[in-house]
Amino acid sequence: MFRTTQLLKFPFIILGVTLILGGDLGALDTFGAQEKVIYGEDRRIDVEDHPDSFLRELARSSAAKISNIRLQKIDEDFYQVRGRTLAEQGVCSDERFSDQLASASCSGFLIGPDLLVTAAHCISHESDCLTHKWVFDFKASNSPHVDDFKISSEHVFRCTEIVERKYQHRPYIDYAVIRLDRPVEGREFLELRRQGEPSQSVELAMLGHPSGLPLKITDGGRIRRIEATTLLVSIDAFAGNSGSAVVDAQTGLVEGILVRGEEDYVWDNVNNCRRPKRCRESGCRGEDVVRITEIN
Repeated sequence: MFRTTQLLKFPFIILGVTLILGGDLGALDTFGAQEKVIYGEDRRIDVEDHPDSFLRELARSSAAKISNIRLQKIDEDFYQVRGRTLAEQGVCSDERFSDQLASASCSGFLIGPDLLVTAAHCISHESDCLTHKWVFDFKASNSPHVDDFKISSEHVFRCTEIVERKYQHRPYIDYAVIRLDRPVEGREFLELRRQGEPSQSVELAMLGHPSGLPLKITDGGRIRRIEATTLLVSIDAFAGNSGSAVVDAQTGLVEGILVRGEEDYVWDNVNNCRRPKRCRESGCRGEDVVRITEIN
């Protein structure tokens, strides 16, 4: 879809010790992933609060990977999403989104009626299809109360097959294509760059679930360097964003898949809680985006 106007892990550093928190922050996947971070101003925005209707529409094609243990079927029409808020998981209560439920472990996006792309480290075995579901419209507006967070059954899908998966270090590639149990109706699948490379001056936006939170649009992303299989970018990304679509904010063309980057959170010794790591726009390591042209 284009505008008509224009052609993994989740460690915390505490006193120098890296801790992997199992079961928290959406049970974020640890296989092959690295952390993410905020660059400059925090540009994460709840999808329905974002001013750009074009990006809001694109975001409807994003899905959250949520464990079966965090999805309770209430009746034929609804699931209830369970979990804990960021504050309940140790993030400082005065930080943005600390009162929101953080139940997703990864993100993905539609590229066909029943085909979804994510990061390879998010779905490493067929067993992941059995233990998780892919949920559209996991967004903050679904409920003002985290203990009553409902999702329509029509937005909940199972993975039935890993169609294609590639994970390697040199050169770095990390993607998977999965088939859902039925076609997704009423949502456009995203347009992919098939050849060439983006302009280094393009503004990027990311669609996904940082820290396992309800769907966010993160705009203002910039490319630092174009490599053979990846883009190194400055964009506010967290574990849970693994598998997120990174798109040209003007055309909607998918340029890549967010897979890894900087450390997410740092320890606040004064308040005994965790805060997002912050870097200058051009500082820190940058985030790795696997170029979408790597997908066959």
